[in-house]
Formats: sequence, structure tokens, C-alpha cells
Amino acid sequence: MEQLPLFHSESRKVNFTQLATFLRCPLEYKLRFIDENETAVPSGTQVLWGRLLHSIARQYLDLPIDERSLHFLTAKLEDEETSGSLPDRNYQLNIFADTMRYFHDIFAQTEVYKLELTFQAPLRDFVLRGRADAIVHGQSGLSLFEFKYGDYREFDYESEIDECLQLIFYSLGLRAIHVNVVRAAYYFFDSGKTASIVLSEPVISRGTARLLEIIDKISITNDFTPRANRLCPTCGFRKHCYLHAQRR
Repeated sequence: MEQLPLFHSESRKVNFTQLATFLRCPLEYKLRFIDENETAVPSGTQVLWGRLLHSIARQYLDLPIDERSLHFLTAKLEDEETSGSLPDRNYQLNIFADTMRYFHDIFAQTEVYKLELTFQAPLRDFVLRGRADAIVHGQSGLSLFEFKYGDYREFDYESEIDECLQLIFYSLGLRAIHVNVVRAAYYFFDSGKTASIVLSEPVISRGTARLLEIIDKISITNDFTPRANRLCPTCGFRKHCYLHAQRR
């Protein structure tokens, strides 16, 4: 059987979404990244609200420290022009009215180093690429924050390192452009909580090995069997999936 390519460009560029998609559902990976069918990319409630919340967070952190306020966050969130057409608007506003306070408490006095910093970094014969949400100054050095709609698993974790795998992926990319972060964290908009790790060399080493393991697995597989997961209801490829047909 002919082996399907992992990444189509000669430079073999890899982003974390590709890896997470394969681990979540190999069929979704094939349809999206091999067949290059981008017309059915998931766009459910969480995706749409996540994009809005990312935008608000970026605008807030781009302000001088003395201009940041809770009112700015809530006004942006409640703006009818930006959130009026989003699904479950009133329900979502009730959730984020409280968590915006937590966001303000954490970041009001935080000095920003860079926002949405893009990177490309070699890893063996591949190139990691991505865009870091926020890099800020901390007491012990630079810290990376990645913003998430909520604290849920994008894929089934096979080891505890999977829990922070995106943070390690991004820290490797940042190192390649001489931005050395000593700590990394997810910030979850729906709860206002964070989950952080110290980027010690053992953590980086284990994460690098795990990333290469996943890349190698994708590189040699011809098995793109669909895998049931919590994002199935919002997947844009349901009509191509026999698991969806079985549920109807």
C-alpha cells in the first residue's frame, strides 16, 4: 500500500494542531491535512467563543498597564457587534462575566514581552511552527501563556507529559528564536484557572521524545480509522465517518 505523506511541503512543517488532530481522530487528520479539506474544520460554540476571547485577551494585554481594567474586558465581551451573533450568547456571557475578573487579577500588572509571537524551529528533519499567545515577564524569567476556552482533553493522554505537550512544543519553537521561557501555563477562560509547568531540562527532554514519537507514528501509518472523542458532535467531517452514521 502506498504510504501517505505526513506533511506536504518540502520543508515538512509541523504544527501542534496536526499532532493533536491525529491523536484525537486519525480520520479527521487525513481528511483535513492530507486531503486538505479545510471547508469542514470544526466551528462549534467553543471554537467561536474561544476566538473572541483570544481577541479580547490580546487587546487587553496590548494596553499599557495603567490602562487595563475589568471594565475594558467586560465591555468588549458584551459588545453586541462582536458577540451578538455567537451561539448561546446569554449563557456564555454569564460564564465569562465572572472569569474576566480572574483574568484581570492575574494579568492587570503583568509586563508583556511579546504577544502572538510566531516561530519556526528545526526538530530532526522537521520544522515546528506555531504562534505563542503571550510571553510575559515573571520573577524568575519569561513565562509562556497559552489561552484555552476550557480545561478539557483535546485527545486521550497516553502519558502525563501529554497534558503539557503543547506548552513544550511551543517552548522548543521559542528557544529556536532565542526566547527562552522558564515556565509555561494554560489559562482556561471558562474557569479562570491556570495549569503551569516549570520547563526543566528533563521535562523538555521527555516532551521532545514524545513529540518525535507522535511524528514518527504519523509518518509510517496507513491506518486512518476514526476514533470517537468528545469533539465528535462539532466535527465538520461527520458525513464522512461511519461512527456518526452508526449513532443516527
